[in-house]
Amino acid sequence: KAKKSEAMVKLDKIAKRASEEYMTNATFPTAAAPLTPAVDCCTENHGGKRKCGPNRDNWSTPAWRALDFEVDDPHFFRYSYTPAGGGSTFTATAVGDLDCDGTAITYTLHGVTNGGVPSTQIIAPPPNTD
Repeated sequence: KAKKSEAMVKLDKIAKRASEEYMTNATFPTAAAPLTPAVDCCTENHGGKRKCGPNRDNWSTPAWRALDFEVDDPHFFRYSYTPAGGGSTFTATAVGDLDCDGTAITYTLHGVTNGGVPSTQIIAPPPNTD
């Protein structure tokens, strides 16, 4: 459960920052960020554990800067951000293979606007899928 909570906490941070941007600029950030880090965390083995190590360079792209987002500690998930609708919607994901068996799970964050008010929803993967 502790491993899975990482995804919820980090996606919640993205949701809050994207909503703040919308309230300030009437648009969610419009730059996309591919799955970051690019390499599966299971391959990194950071600190003797199958985690991605902290690397500020991973989070220096315009999309992550616009969201003021980075993961600065060892982590299990990789994150992406995809804007749509000219900045009126977005999708962010947290993808991780928690037991490094080749089966990843994905948490998905959807951001939308309704009457100029942003809202977000995190959708967890089905139970027991990793």
